[in-house]
Formats: sequence, C-alpha cells, structure tokens
Amino acid sequence: MDVTVTFRHVSPSVVLRRYAESKVARLDRFIHKPVQAHVILCVEKQRHTAEIQISGHQLHVTAKNITADLYAAIDGSIDKVEQQLRKHVTKHRRGKGEISTAHALDEAPAKVPALRPRKTVVRAMAVDEARTTLETTEVSFVLFRNTANDSVYLMYRRTDGQLALLAPEL
Repeated sequence: MDVTVTFRHVSPSVVLRRYAESKVARLDRFIHKPVQAHVILCVEKQRHTAEIQISGHQLHVTAKNITADLYAAIDGSIDKVEQQLRKHVTKHRRGKGEISTAHALDEAPAKVPALRPRKTVVRAMAVDEARTTLETTEVSFVLFRNTANDSVYLMYRRTDGQLALLAPEL
C-alpha cells in the first residue's frame, strides 16, 4: 500500500508520519490489490483533523475525524475506514458467493439452521429392553449402556422399518 501523509497548518513530524503510516498499514488485511492511501493531518485552533482517503481498483473510501488530539483523530479515522472496508469486503464476497463462516468478518450465513445440543440420559439396559422401548414408544432412537458388556450402544429405526444397532468405539 502506497501511503502519502500531508501536513496542513502543522509542522511535519516524523513520529506523527510513522504513526499514521503504521495505522494505515493495518488495513492491508482487507485489501488484496494495490491501493493508494492519502492521510491529511490538519490543525486549526483547537480542532485537530485527520482525513484518510483510500483509492484503488473499484474502491474509494474516505473518512474524516475531528478531535482535540491529532493521534485520537487518526485513530478515529482509521476506525471509520476499517468499518467501511469491512462492509465493502463483505458485500464483495456475498456477491461472488464466496462467503465462508470462518472469514466472513464475524458474520454467520443466515441460511444455516442452528443446531442445539439435546441432553439425554444413558441408561443401563439389555438389548432386548432397548428393542422393546423402540417398539412401544414414539422415540426414534435409544442410547443405552449394555448391561452384558458395559459398552455404549445406539439403537434406531431405519427408513425401511428395521431396527439397527450401532456400537461406537470410544
């Protein structure tokens, strides 16, 4: 990212220039193509103004912040630019259908239903008792600890109506 810092009505400071450049450099995580950034720092009486303009391929973002401290003005402008870039990146990814749950800038897709864990008691019973439970009740599965060998089993009704028994390895 090519960063230019302009000082208006304030003496140029190397420390202030480096501070502004380092803050703008953080925005690289949102932008993957080469862009230009222009930081304008201005002081008029008690008003310290920081304006940041970022332009690149199909991108133009501008933010301005006025405070009593020039460093705080830079921070405020960076926050505003970052918010705009987040919005731009999210819109761009949604438009291309590339949004993922891990890198969607903390937004989950709305089409995925939320899975809620359901607690169930693992009771000790024989295989015949589990079969009777499935046949006499409306439950779709029975999770139980087999009394014969102390292993955990899952018995469920298949789509063809037959019963199936799963013995997971722990």
